[in-house]
Amino acid sequence: LDLRFTGNSGDSADVTRTGASYNNDESIFKSRTTGQNPPGPFLSGTRARNAQRLAARGGAFAEPLYSITGVSGNSDNFLYSGVGGSTFRRTTSSNTGGFTVTDSFLDAAFLGAGVGELPFIWATIAD
Repeated sequence: LDLRFTGNSGDSADVTRTGASYNNDESIFKSRTTGQNPPGPFLSGTRARNAQRLAARGGAFAEPLYSITGVSGNSDNFLYSGVGGSTFRRTTSSNTGGFTVTDSFLDAAFLGAGVGELPFIWATIAD
């Protein structure tokens, strides 16, 4: 969702409602819980996953080196759900001027604390 939000008038705007998430038990492919080869950084297949973020692998969510049938390295086959960039984006000139607003585009609503439970945010893109 890309949003260009400028020159507005109206009643109110709520830009920080908690967004979509899912926590179905899928410990093998989506979370690579302990015991999988290669393992992921997650301990539960029912972890809350932010459905408004892309799947990713890297940084805190990078896979450790592993070896399967004599081939060592990092896998590009496993992207962890809900830990990548936000799919909700606003242009740099977007604002909530003209509305009564209690929150801003910069506020983040958190799913919870822990690895993989990242906040719902508005990413910023150039106009």
